[in-house]
Amino acid sequence: MNGYLKQGVERDGLALALHVQDGEGPCVVFQHGLCGDASQPADVFPRDCTARHVVLDCRGHGESDAGPLDALSIATFTDDLAAAIESLGAGPCIVGGISMGAAMSLRLACTKPDLVCGLVLARPAWGCEGAPANMRPNLEVGEILAREETPDERDAFLASDTGRRLANEAPDNLASLSGFFSRRPRDVTATLLTRISRDGPGVTEAQVASLD
Repeated sequence: MNGYLKQGVERDGLALALHVQDGEGPCVVFQHGLCGDASQPADVFPRDCTARHVVLDCRGHGESDAGPLDALSIATFTDDLAAAIESLGAGPCIVGGISMGAAMSLRLACTKPDLVCGLVLARPAWGCEGAPANMRPNLEVGEILAREETPDERDAFLASDTGRRLANEAPDNLASLSGFFSRRPRDVTATLLTRISRDGPGVTEAQVASLD
């Protein structure tokens, strides 16, 4: 990505990719969504912002190793992000993200408040609850990908009740779901979609209400 320096972070023996755009003032950590990568938040980060921008490719995303598939969770991703911030000596930071990145940011603010001085949640797919209804299409695609690949699986999903509903109500969401059928590695994508769709930030409404 233009303007970003890639740095390596090691966690649990895995190589994770941390992308840093130098700047002045408070550090802004802005995270990607499920099955995205660092280019997603980099594309929407304001060009005229002079702040330092940091984004971590979560496990199984972008240039980061996946590691054990049963360890993939919002809590694990958040712990990795906290370690990355600490490795830079960057906290407290303005922390935010898109969809899954927003869930990670909310968890980080509640569990590691010393690392966070501001919170920006873009298109949050989770509140405090786990397995929200809006994540069911992702879960459905993940369950398809967990089975043996077939030539017509994408078309079958697009023609399903879920596919036809999203074509009318959320065509951009449907386009993302369609793209997951060609994302590799397939087993990592299937696990991400099924595990994270059933997951949540693991925080309570009381914790959120107590945020300064």
